[in-house]
Amino acid sequence: MAQFDPQYYLEAYPDVALSGMDPLEHFLWIGQKLGRRPVGPRETDDSSRFTLDALFIDGTNGTSSTPYRVHRIANGLRDEGWKVQCENGEDMFTLLERDLRPRLVVIHRAPFWSPYPEFVQKMRGLGSVIVYDIDDLVFDESVIPFIDGFKYLSESSKVAFLAGVNAYRDFILDADLCTTTTSFLVDRMRQMGKPAFRIPNAISADNIAFFENVGYRRKGRPAPFVIGYYSGTRTHQADFRVVAPALIEFMREMPDVVFRLVGEFDLSEYPELEYWQHVHKVGDLPRVTRVGLMPHDAMIRDQFSCDLIIAPLEVGNPFCEAKSELKFFEASLAGCPVIASSTQTFTEASENGRLADLATTTEDWLNSFKNIYNNYPIMLNRAVHAFHGVRVNYSQRFAAETAIEVYEQFIGTKSSKGSEPQRVASGPADIGVILPDFSGPSGGHRKIFTVCQALEELGFSLKLYFYSNRSPARIGADLGRLFGHLDAEIAIFAGEVDAHNDVICTQWKTTYDFRKVEFAGRIINFVQDYEPMFHPVGSDYLRALVSYRLNYEIICYGLWVQAKIHDELGVEAKALPFTVDHTVYAPPSSEGTRDVDVLVFARPGQDRRCFDIIVEALIELKSRMPGISIGLFGEKEYDDIGIAVENFGSFDNLSDLAKLYHRAKVGICFSPTNPSQLGYEMIACGVNVVDTRIKFSELNFGGDAFVTYCDGTPESLADACQHLLNDDAEMERRRSRGYAYVEQMPDDSELGQFFVQAAGLGTEIAEVAAPPRKGAAKVPFAKSLRRLGL
Repeated sequence: MAQFDPQYYLEAYPDVALSGMDPLEHFLWIGQKLGRRPVGPRETDDSSRFTLDALFIDGTNGTSSTPYRVHRIANGLRDEGWKVQCENGEDMFTLLERDLRPRLVVIHRAPFWSPYPEFVQKMRGLGSVIVYDIDDLVFDESVIPFIDGFKYLSESSKVAFLAGVNAYRDFILDADLCTTTTSFLVDRMRQMGKPAFRIPNAISADNIAFFENVGYRRKGRPAPFVIGYYSGTRTHQADFRVVAPALIEFMREMPDVVFRLVGEFDLSEYPELEYWQHVHKVGDLPRVTRVGLMPHDAMIRDQFSCDLIIAPLEVGNPFCEAKSELKFFEASLAGCPVIASSTQTFTEASENGRLADLATTTEDWLNSFKNIYNNYPIMLNRAVHAFHGVRVNYSQRFAAETAIEVYEQFIGTKSSKGSEPQRVASGPADIGVILPDFSGPSGGHRKIFTVCQALEELGFSLKLYFYSNRSPARIGADLGRLFGHLDAEIAIFAGEVDAHNDVICTQWKTTYDFRKVEFAGRIINFVQDYEPMFHPVGSDYLRALVSYRLNYEIICYGLWVQAKIHDELGVEAKALPFTVDHTVYAPPSSEGTRDVDVLVFARPGQDRRCFDIIVEALIELKSRMPGISIGLFGEKEYDDIGIAVENFGSFDNLSDLAKLYHRAKVGICFSPTNPSQLGYEMIACGVNVVDTRIKFSELNFGGDAFVTYCDGTPESLADACQHLLNDDAEMERRRSRGYAYVEQMPDDSELGQFFVQAAGLGTEIAEVAAPPRKGAAKVPFAKSLRRLGL
C-alpha cells in the first residue's frame, strides 16, 4: 500500500499491541476489515471533499442525554458557521445508503454492533474522523457493582446491560477520538490508550435567555424554607442515602423546613419522610411534597419553587464520580443555592466549593444545611455568582467553542476561531505551578501571574496546572486577555506533575492535595491569606492548617500572614512586601471634589469581607449623617440593604477604579485574613482608609498615622467614619501621610523579583534595582530584601 504509519496505528488502536502482531500485518489481515485508518487524519484530511463539517448520530434515539450531547452542541456549531446534520441511530440502515460526506462523524452513546461498524468503515473510507461521545461510566465491567440501578433490572436486562457495556467499550477502542462530559471520564478513556477530551454539557440558548429575562430574585430567607431534590428516574436510591440522615435531622430541628421531591423515588425506605407527606393536624402543611417526572424545561423552571437544592452522590463510587454536574448548573441557572457531594466533578464545577457547599459525611451535610439556612442572604449572593458563571461556561456557545478546539486540535488544522496552537514543551518545564481556576481579573491570580512573568523573564520555563473543567486553550486565552502574556504550557491538574525542579502551590487546597503527589523536587507554598479563616472550624479549616505543616517552603505575601502562621503554628516562613502598581494608583493630577463620602469594597459572598458588620455600620452612620453619599463596588448588583447607596459595580479596567478612588473621602475594605491590597491602592489615591484592629495589624500600615482603626463593632466603625467626615483637616493630614507611605512601597513590577529572591531561584538579580520613580526616595531592591530578612 502507498502509506502506512505503524506508530499512529499502534497509538490509535491499543488492541494491536495486545495482539502481539506486527502493526502492518494486523492492518492487512484485520484492520482493513474493520475500516481502520492506515495513517492519521492529518495526512488524509482533504476538506474540499466534504459536504458537512459534522454529522451527529444519537445512539440513544432521544433519551434525556440527547439535548445535552447532541442538539445543543450541534446548534452551537451552527452558530459558529459549521454545516451540521443530526440523525438518530435507528435510521442507520438508511444512512448507509445516503451520500453523506462529513469531515467529522460524532456518534453519541451507540453500541459497536451492526450496522455501526459498517457505517464507520464507509465513513473512514471517505476520510471522515470518527468521534465517539459518551456521558456515563458504562464501558467498564468492573464498575457494574457500583451502579445502584443495576440491581433493579431483570435478569435478561442485566445480560443485555453487560453486552452493552462491552459494545460501548469496543466503540471507544475503535474510534479515532473520544469526547465526554467530565475529567474523570476523560482519565478513564485515556487509561485505555485513547485520545479523549472533555466537552461540557450545554444549556440551551432559549433556557439561558428565559432565566436572564425572568428577573426572579429571592429576597431573604422565606418560611417555609423549601429544600428540593430532583431525582429523575428511579436509579438514585443509594445517592439519597448519603444525605437522608442529615436532612431528617435538620427538618426535626427546623419545623419551617419542607422537602420537595421531584421524580421517581421509593420513599418507603425513610418512614419519617413518608410520615411527613401527610397532614396530621388541622392547619398544618405537608412537610414533604411529592411530584412525578416532569418535562425538562418544566423541571428546571420548577426549581424557582425551591430555596435550596441538593445534589447527593456517593463520593468515591467510580460510577458516581463520573457523573456530570447537571444538578449543580441547572440549579444555579435558577439562582438557587446548592449543596452537592464532594465528587471530583462537583468540586471542579463549584470552583472548589466557592460557588456551592460541598459535603461528604453526614456531619458535612448537616453543617451545610445550617450554614445556608442561617446565612441565606450571603448564600443568595453566592448563587448569583454561580448563575453568572453557569450562563457562560455551560452555554451551547461555550460547548461548541470547546468542541471546535478539540476537533481541530486532533485533526491538526488551525481553529476557525483563530486560536494559536498550544505550546508543547520539548521536555519537563523547570517549574510547575498548581493553581485554582479564575473567572475574572482577581487580585490573587494577578500576583501569581506577575511572579510567573518574572520567572520567564529570567529564563525559567513554566507549566501551569489548573484545577478546572475548562480546556487548556480556553484558560490560556482568558489568561492572556485578563493578565498578560505567558509562554507557559497549560494543563489541567489530575493528581500528577512532570519531573520539574520546583513546584509552586498557590492555595491551601493545591498544597494539601500535593502531599499525595509523587514528586522529587522542591515544593514552595505561596500564601496570600491565612486561609484556615476562610472556613468554619471543621474539615477544611483543619486541612488548611495542615497545608502549612507539610514541611514545604512557605513564602507569604505580607508580614501579617508570616506573623500569623508563626504565632498559630510555630512555623517559619519568608515574607514578601506588599506592592502597588504606581502607574495606576497615584494621587490625582489635581485634587478635585471628592463626592463619595464613604466607598466600600462590598463582597457579600466572601465572609472574610465582613459585609454584614459593614452594612450595620453604614445604616448607623446614615442615621447620624443623613446627607452623606455611600458607594459600593466589587459586585455587579446587590440586594437592598435598607439605605440609599450607589453601586459602582465591578471593574475590569483598573484606571477606572483609580478614578473612583479619587472621588472618595473614606474607604472601607475589611479583610481580617490579610490586609486587603485595595487598602494600599485607596491610600495611594488619597482615600482615608478605616480598618479593624486585630493582632499584628501594626505590621500592615506601619501603625495608625494615616489609617484609622475601629474595634470591629458596627458602632465603632460608624464612629471612625463620622470622626473623619467631620474633620477635613484631619483627613488631609492623614491623606498626606498616606501618600508618603505608599510612595516608598515597591512597585508591582518588583513583586516577581522579590519572590525569585525569596525562593533562591535567581540570586544574580539580588543587587539589581529598578530605576527610582520620579520624586521617590527609592529603597534599593537588595536593601528591601535585607530589611525583610530575606
